[in-house]
Amino acid sequence: MTRVVGHLLFTGLLALSVGLSDARADHLYLHSPYDVEQGKLEATYFLDAILNTPIATFGPLPREGLLLHTASLSYGLTDRWSIEGFMDFVEPTRGGKNQFTYVDSKFHTLYRVLDREGYLPAVGLLVGYTVPRRQFTHSDRLEVQLLTESRTERWMIRLNPTVIADAQNTKFGYEAGLYGFWRQTVRLGLESFSNIGPLRPSQQGLVQHSVGPAVQFEWGRISWDLGIQFGLNNFSDDVAIKSIIDFHF
Repeated sequence: MTRVVGHLLFTGLLALSVGLSDARADHLYLHSPYDVEQGKLEATYFLDAILNTPIATFGPLPREGLLLHTASLSYGLTDRWSIEGFMDFVEPTRGGKNQFTYVDSKFHTLYRVLDREGYLPAVGLLVGYTVPRRQFTHSDRLEVQLLTESRTERWMIRLNPTVIADAQNTKFGYEAGLYGFWRQTVRLGLESFSNIGPLRPSQQGLVQHSVGPAVQFEWGRISWDLGIQFGLNNFSDDVAIKSIIDFHF
């Protein structure tokens, strides 16, 4: 029965990912259903740099040259359930506004529903709530992600279909990654992030798509994930770089 449910979920998500895209513009990161281990802590520092973009602003700040900083701390409550807290900051480097600005705080809880069975994926559910700094953005945000991960010794596929709701609208999206393992400490991948935005006829043109390579290195309890994304249309950032450093305690 578990195999049948897992196969149906994976098939449905694969079909969904053709039409839906990531609703997040602030991080280039794919979650795994296998989060921090039970009783363990994990600290993470995210840095995204928007090098070139046709999009003018990020909230009240210029978007081109923007650095997005996030610090997070997660804890494994059980072997399936974890919680995580985030603090987000932005730092414009162009347009005469070189200031470090607090944006919001986020809280995530992640529960793994199904474990991997052969080629069938593990499935998890992530629920997040964002409390914004009112001077920067005016609406709280609720985020729900369905996390899938299929993995063998040589390769891995992740799909993260996403729904985000705030006071203005509901957005839909996904994050997708295909990875290969080189040795035991290096992971090479190709990732895609997109956003179809709200399902309104007047805003169907606001579709964002990007794709690019990524690599992850592991040294004991530390991992470093590097990647670059290239926008595929005029509503996407042309070039954005990510750096994610994990510390496992």
